[in-house]
Amino acid sequence: MATITDITIQKRRKDRVNLFLDGEYAFSLSMINAAWLKIGQELSAEKIKALQQEEAYERGKEIALRLITNRPRSIKEIRDRMREKDVEESARDRVITRFEELELLDDVAFARYWIDQRARFNPRGIPMLRQELRQKGVDQQIIQDLLNELDNSSAAMKAAEKKVRSLSRYGEEDFRKKLSGFLQRRGFYYEDIRPVVDELWQRRCESDEGDI
Repeated sequence: MATITDITIQKRRKDRVNLFLDGEYAFSLSMINAAWLKIGQELSAEKIKALQQEEAYERGKEIALRLITNRPRSIKEIRDRMREKDVEESARDRVITRFEELELLDDVAFARYWIDQRARFNPRGIPMLRQELRQKGVDQQIIQDLLNELDNSSAAMKAAEKKVRSLSRYGEEDFRKKLSGFLQRRGFYYEDIRPVVDELWQRRCESDEGDI
């Protein structure tokens, strides 16, 4: 048994306390977990361990909440960040399970968000999207199901239309070379690149004729 000899509020974080057992600092706790504790109270080894486990869970929740406040996250992103912050494995598992129950973590919803954001602001080809989602830890079947819904040629056109504005000074050979290379680096297939480049060069020619 260990006796609580002091409980002090932290100077920098008023929502946390430092717990002292038998006259020595033991560990810190959130106010929530420390609410039922009092000086002079005796704690068994099992109770101390339970407190530490609950504290690890609270830390994990705090880390996860901070991340998902900025944008949707994949389960792997949350798990990796908790691991980086030394949250023990059992607490990580508990946080993930609870957040999934509350629908705060959902890899299908995350993958849809990721694909939509790319389509809106920074179009990518299917191979690159697949690679990005794999790196985020999304299940292969989820990735495949969602990518099957995409129109890769439309995405290639959208990406190219943004890029073509910077190619107005180039002749046909350089125009085609630079635009094709750009789309290849974005992960688009050749069969999608060729018709897009042809169409945009044709638009360029028609525009030049109209200016005469």
